[in-house]
Amino acid sequence: MNLHEYQGKEILKSFGVAIQEGIVADTVEGAIAAAEELTKQTGTKYWVVKSQIHAGGRGKGKIAGTEQRGVQVAKSMDDVRTITKIFWAMCWLQFKRAMQAKSKQSAHCSGCLLSRSKPNKRVLYECVA
Repeated sequence: MNLHEYQGKEILKSFGVAIQEGIVADTVEGAIAAAEELTKQTGTKYWVVKSQIHAGGRGKGKIAGTEQRGVQVAKSMDDVRTITKIFWAMCWLQFKRAMQAKSKQSAHCSGCLLSRSKPNKRVLYECVA
């Protein structure tokens, strides 16, 4: 089963698990609106823009032809606009997976998830297979 991060969060939330709220966008304009809404809801001035892609290593993998990664911190609305424009300008994110260096497989992005950014003391990743 392939789930995007936002879909997995919806399932966890339905079982009462606390999650970091976010808004999914499928256009640059939608991402700007999502960032504005998150600012209204939380007062944040920074956002994490995450490509929603069925591939591991979004934070390490680079978008083909750029130095941009699949998970970026935006510190202004201009950053949100620039990051999401690159996501879609690269033909819906021709994303090279770097987590597994031997794999040169590309995948297509089906949107982006914007969440409030805040400093982390520790980041944990979990996978259930």
